[in-house]
Amino acid sequence: MSVGSEQERQGGAGPDRRSNDAPTRPGRDTAVKGLRIATLESVESLGIAIWKFPFFRAVKRAFPGCHITHVVSRKTNFTRGLAPLMPGYIDRLIEDAEIEKPLATARRNLKALDHADLVFDLRTKAARVIAARLSMPHTDFVTMLPGWALTTRIRARRPRPLHWVGRLMAMLEVATGDPADWRGTIALPDAAHAAAAHLLPAGPRYVGLAPGAAGQEKVWPLDRFIDLAGVVSAQGLTPVFLIGPAEQAKVAQIRAALPDARMPEVDRADPHQDVGGPTLALALAERLDAAVANCTGIGHLLACAGTPLVSLSGPTDPRRFLPWTEPVRSVRAQNFGGTADMAAIPIDAVLAQVDGVLQDAARGGATGPDPYTHGRR
Repeated sequence: MSVGSEQERQGGAGPDRRSNDAPTRPGRDTAVKGLRIATLESVESLGIAIWKFPFFRAVKRAFPGCHITHVVSRKTNFTRGLAPLMPGYIDRLIEDAEIEKPLATARRNLKALDHADLVFDLRTKAARVIAARLSMPHTDFVTMLPGWALTTRIRARRPRPLHWVGRLMAMLEVATGDPADWRGTIALPDAAHAAAAHLLPAGPRYVGLAPGAAGQEKVWPLDRFIDLAGVVSAQGLTPVFLIGPAEQAKVAQIRAALPDARMPEVDRADPHQDVGGPTLALALAERLDAAVANCTGIGHLLACAGTPLVSLSGPTDPRRFLPWTEPVRSVRAQNFGGTADMAAIPIDAVLAQVDGVLQDAARGGATGPDPYTHGRR
């Protein structure tokens, strides 16, 4: 059986689907130059995949010239909406690698992976990490387990942060002994910037409103977003609704309440119709003065663009999942009645944080999240 399906990202190479009767053999690919790094993951939704961009950027800077093979046991958004953004971060992607269960299959597939000089196992289930540590060909191995257990390369002792992205950064610092250098934004094609400039022309101060989420329990009610848009508009700011494919059903309600509402991803009149998805969303995000988003994939996407952000949460714990950006402010449902019900969050509380994050951005000086304290303040 093969080790899954592959995509190569070297010099703009396209996808290369490997047949099931041609397994990868262990050993070194002599065509690869530089340190061979492998990262192991279980599955990646949009939000979980987006978290990895700062980490991969930091790895590339820590090990110049390295070649990263990202191995995902099941599905990953890197082969979907995020695929156009992957070059420069991931050199080789293996999806559906089946490295977790059943155990006999996982061990066989792990043994079939190419030798890695350094493995970062991004998973936290000990049995899966142990299987990889024992089966995958490697020189050094770094884990996210408590106490960095099973890690063979420790250049510095670091605490294990509660925040997931902070933990990725600490993991890299354990392996290198140096602070993780993750800061920056994702390079976008010129067409994406041109499309965004057409849809959100210079002049107004834009505040993005992202009413979607992967699960309804994470969603602040749409009527609250609509009311917030009215208040923001009355203050001289221009609200912009960020509407992805999963939020199309919300368009009619927004239009009924706000006939002139800006929905750039819906009202496409620009000449760059080939640009869309996360690529367009990132380009639009770079033109926003601030944004309000549920704690979900779009919130993490806005964070990747460096947008000053107000993050709304209930079921998700900001100490673990607060979007990885600064300035960012958190509004949590539990502070308004003690439950995770997103409807408990009042408009006034969100509006106050919008004002606050705009002031934070105006003051400047943000150096980015601290891996060991982000989400705790």
